[in-house]
Amino acid sequence: MEQIDNNPRQLFYGPSTADFPRTPPDIFELFLDTAAIELLTNETGKYAAQNGNHQFSLSCNEMKIFVAILLLSGYCSVSRRRLHWSTELDTHNELISNSMRRNRFEEIMRYFHAADNTDLNPDGKFAKVRPFLDILNKNYLSYGKYEGNNPNVYASEYGLGGKVVLNILDTLQAEYPGIKFSLYFDNFFTSIKLLEEIKRRGHGATGALRANRVEKCPLTINKKFEKLPRGSEEHFLEILKF
Repeated sequence: MEQIDNNPRQLFYGPSTADFPRTPPDIFELFLDTAAIELLTNETGKYAAQNGNHQFSLSCNEMKIFVAILLLSGYCSVSRRRLHWSTELDTHNELISNSMRRNRFEEIMRYFHAADNTDLNPDGKFAKVRPFLDILNKNYLSYGKYEGNNPNVYASEYGLGGKVVLNILDTLQAEYPGIKFSLYFDNFFTSIKLLEEIKRRGHGATGALRANRVEKCPLTINKKFEKLPRGSEEHFLEILKF
């Protein structure tokens, strides 16, 4: 994350649509693009005005920095977000404090919105974020392929979660032939059979595994394992040969 100046040319910056390779920021901005940032900026300003703060002003550049701070604070967590601006060595985050003043961040947070409160669908569960989700979904469909070569076979063999992973892996293998990948996913997707298939293709994978999917792995049952001392662990290694 870098501090962005007020160069007006940057207010309408859009990610390059050039072919691969792209840098990580380029890829990220394909999804959280200009339209998404402008939506958040406009709706936040509108909500401030609705609450009587007609002097509130916000640029797209500031919104990008604000969102970047939210993302950074998600994995550099402290007990209170404002501690990132503290001068204490164990909480101070120079990257954040140099990018935006604390009071300015809190002012934006106070009015942060993704939809117009005066025009919400009363029956929509995600009404307050629906315009933002619509932009993200459109971008995901534009820049990602979600169907593999054998979607029906994948679903029957590896389940819905496994199908999603293998469809994405098909796309990666087609776009980057010869490159080996390391995939990471949560317990909705993971199964022993899926991990074996990914390994068979020559790639690595890491995922949390639900207790009902361990198959014949002789792990201690949950009720007994919960009674073990804090920090207890066990592991098993299977050598796969193809």
